[in-house]
Amino acid sequence: MKHCTKCNVDVNTSRKTCPICFTPLNIKETEVSYEPYKKLVRTHKLNLSTKIFLFLSIIAIIVVGVINYLTINKTDYYWSVISIFSIIYAWTLVRNLILSKGNIVSRLTINAFMLSLLLYLIDYFGAKTPTYWSLNYVIPFVIVTTMIVSIFIVLIKKNIFVDSIISLLMLILMGIVQFIFYRYLKVYNTLWTSLMTLSASGIILLGLIIFKGRELKKEVKKRFYF
Repeated sequence: MKHCTKCNVDVNTSRKTCPICFTPLNIKETEVSYEPYKKLVRTHKLNLSTKIFLFLSIIAIIVVGVINYLTINKTDYYWSVISIFSIIYAWTLVRNLILSKGNIVSRLTINAFMLSLLLYLIDYFGAKTPTYWSLNYVIPFVIVTTMIVSIFIVLIKKNIFVDSIISLLMLILMGIVQFIFYRYLKVYNTLWTSLMTLSASGIILLGLIIFKGRELKKEVKKRFYF
């Protein structure tokens, strides 16, 4: 058995460094026995109202899909994609943002991604010729607004910063991807919104590196096993 003086934990491993903080481990002379933890069994049961809404949602998805397929010669575009994903987004919104008790920044990030995807699908499948208003204006503001709100939450609730690092990095990545769509893929043609998302991503990333560089490095190593 080895001991990490920094984390103050015993580690049963052949490693020379702590798997959490990478501090060199000390070999303990005496072995300490611990009672095994009781296995925690999580049960997720759907109540009756949830089952009813799930059943109706599946029926609605099937109905709009069949109607769109049967009338595709008249409409000439797949509007059912919008309806189907709207139902999926509604479930995500209720389960992830409203009912969930997890990290609020993580929930906001997931909601921003799902909402951006829904807006793009409405833009692309809502007309025969998409105008990309979602990529030009709406999605950039969704991303930047989520960034601002997330930063304020982290500043107010400092104890959730470590758990929010990956979500903040995902928001930064979303802002960079938005700029890539404009600069390299030529998907849309509004410069100032792409620069807005890129600037917001750069400012947040720079702030993380300067003010929380050690925590950022440690969390990335722990998450991605560097």
